[in-house]
Amino acid sequence: SSKAASPLVAEGKKIFHSHECYACHGEGAVGTPIAPKLIGIGNKFTTAQMIHLFKHPLPAMTKGGMPHFTFTPDQVKAIRSYLDSLQ
Repeated sequence: SSKAASPLVAEGKKIFHSHECYACHGEGAVGTPIAPKLIGIGNKFTTAQMIHLFKHPLPAMTKGGMPHFTFTPDQVKAIRSYLDSLQ
């Protein structure tokens, strides 16, 4: 589409790539055999819940080898905006 992505979406995409989230969650967050897809995650979790998940990962996240990221609330908002844009 010719519509430019919002700065928040662009920032989220940058974080998704700089932290190599795609290594496990796949390019475009489509999911892989080792990590779930993140497309539509905004329908399951609020931004506040996502912030909490990064600070206190679920046992399955830890068991799956997800690194412990210390994102700021603004970074989580950007990540969520990027993931929401993928729907």
